[in-house]
Amino acid sequence: MLVYLQMIELDDDKTKFENIYLTYKDLMFNLAMLKLNNTQKAEDLVHDVFIKIAEKVSQIDPVGIRTKHLVITMVENQVIDLFRSKAEQLETVNSDLVQNIGVEDKYESGINACIMKLPEQQRNLIWFKYSLGYKNSEISQLMGVSVAWIQKNEQRAKRKLMELYREEDCK
Repeated sequence: MLVYLQMIELDDDKTKFENIYLTYKDLMFNLAMLKLNNTQKAEDLVHDVFIKIAEKVSQIDPVGIRTKHLVITMVENQVIDLFRSKAEQLETVNSDLVQNIGVEDKYESGINACIMKLPEQQRNLIWFKYSLGYKNSEISQLMGVSVAWIQKNEQRAKRKLMELYREEDCK
């Protein structure tokens, strides 16, 4: 909490912030955990929200129903921003995947063409795992799905890739 208090100049605002922090930190964390299901990301998100609160504490009402509504809204908006950021990352990956198809090696070119025929989520999964080296747990967080989903869809994607390549649709 000291980090936040150092951002605030007036003693009255410091007291107000401290009351807001002590009253709503658990609520904010629990809400973030409910939405993100990841302790580290929830902690980071709540930290970011408290920084915003500290920056504007003089404009915020003291602890009360309006303040509670405000902190809930801020957490929800921060979650939405995080999901938007994930979506933008996935769009970048798809764009990178399309650009990297121009490989000279006929075998690699065929595999890349087959990968491009996979459904988008399977294509992203293959790209994250085999091109970027992410672990299943990291991919599940990035894509917002369970590790079990990643494992099952990796099997499906590999099976589909083998079918496509054998059919020579991609060579």
